[in-house]
Amino acid sequence: MVPWDKKKTSPDNINPLIFSSITYSRLLQALLHHSTLHPSAIRKFTTAIPILAAFPVIHAFNVHVRSSDDLIDVGDLDLFSHTWQAIYAAAGNKEAVTIGPPAIATQNKPCHFNGHTDHSVTLTIDGHWDDVGGSKHEYRDALVEAAWESLRRLADQNSYNIWKDCCAETISTNCPAVGPNGCGATNSCHCPDGPNSRCRTLTKGHKVPSLMNVSITKNGAITANSLRIAFRSDTKEQQGACGAIEIVAKAVSSFLFPPAVATLVGTGIDLQCA
Repeated sequence: MVPWDKKKTSPDNINPLIFSSITYSRLLQALLHHSTLHPSAIRKFTTAIPILAAFPVIHAFNVHVRSSDDLIDVGDLDLFSHTWQAIYAAAGNKEAVTIGPPAIATQNKPCHFNGHTDHSVTLTIDGHWDDVGGSKHEYRDALVEAAWESLRRLADQNSYNIWKDCCAETISTNCPAVGPNGCGATNSCHCPDGPNSRCRTLTKGHKVPSLMNVSITKNGAITANSLRIAFRSDTKEQQGACGAIEIVAKAVSSFLFPPAVATLVGTGIDLQCA
């Protein structure tokens, strides 16, 4: 009995969209080792490979991120902790999340001479995904991956320096050595409140879009999967996020999702300014 169905494995009967996800070398090896196939059939098969390889894998699902033009100064807020980690730590996150912690104290001044905070940030996250019973998490993970990748890149585009552990050197005050990573000894810290200041620790502050909406479409139609992240702070909003969004959109258009998520949504994030 012949294990291969010659009709089904003929190059004329292979669906390119299905074939594009198969390892060509393994199929070809199997054909070459199968003595019942005529050499002409093998020639047809090898000729068809370059043509079939040109067909892309078509994914019905796509991930979209829409970001506001308004920028919120969040200071030295730990973005990863308060977004990604907060979502996966939330109760019921297998199906939905609603996160609205109290205002978060941060620092956003160029130099800090003590550990006091001077800034306040409010963050809300709402998300739900079409994952009845919480048995499959690809929708959730696709939304979170797209949100975080877009957010972190946009934050990097709108970052600024914050010096901590600072000391204002005067006639009566000698500041301790700041080490090779500090400022003030050989380079200026640019502290508005103390031109002769020395600081030990450099960190980053960020400005992020006030609102990010993430969604998934299937064949162009919206699905019951969404994630909304909103920021507010006690400083006035500024416009200007759209310029950074144009830059970041090019980078994330080829973003590689984790393998399990990629089987659902393929490659790339559609990021636009809303």
